[in-house]
Amino acid sequence: MYKRRHSIVMMTAVAVSMLFSLTSLFGLAGLAAPSATAQGKGKPVPNPKVSVTILNGLDVSADKVDAGTGEPVPYVDGVDGAEAQIWAGGSEDMTLRLYVSTRKFNVRHLFIDCGSSACTPVADGTYTNGWFINIRQIGTMAVGETKWTRAHVMVNPSNKTSTSFNWCGDLSFDPITFGVTLLQTTNTCSGSNYLVSVYRSSSTDWTVSTSDPRDSGLLHIAPISGLLQNLTRGTLWNGIYQTSFQLHIHLLP
Repeated sequence: MYKRRHSIVMMTAVAVSMLFSLTSLFGLAGLAAPSATAQGKGKPVPNPKVSVTILNGLDVSADKVDAGTGEPVPYVDGVDGAEAQIWAGGSEDMTLRLYVSTRKFNVRHLFIDCGSSACTPVADGTYTNGWFINIRQIGTMAVGETKWTRAHVMVNPSNKTSTSFNWCGDLSFDPITFGVTLLQTTNTCSGSNYLVSVYRSSSTDWTVSTSDPRDSGLLHIAPISGLLQNLTRGTLWNGIYQTSFQLHIHLLP
């Protein structure tokens, strides 16, 4: 279990990347880049559909568990209004979108620090209206490959504003990768300088986590995100928060 506030407050000297793009963040609330195949001539090919299981016991959690097994109930594309897919041929992102779904997910958050800029913290607690998850550029990963990439978790559904916990690291300058594939940064966002770890275990399965044993002591992968609100009149930086999660992505037949 990741140590709480007293163990991680010293890590925040490298935690903030305050470059932001309103276009990229608001794009997360809608649709990721469309499939290149879908944009081409001929009959459009739909994006691959997936199910997403948010594992128990961490800060981000599912809103339902199975009464018999106690295991979290997956979010399945097309069920209960959920949209879950990989944007093949385009961004290769995985997105889970619950804007019109009867389901949501929970995000428990613990304030750590403002980082390098002044912030307006929100009180420690739990959002129960999580509605969007974006894991960047995972669709073309090879089986057995691990990638360190960006992630975005959004709460407070709205078509005019966005509230997002962001892992916005950029390791393109860092040669210590242990053979891990790094995100190819194409835009900026505002959040923490940490990333998440993704492992593709089979042709149909990925595991995403805010921890990676190979990263011990290097502070590249961490359950630490930056909370940003894009409002109708500007942005509001809320600081750095502990927000651990692990999820399993499964490609549907």
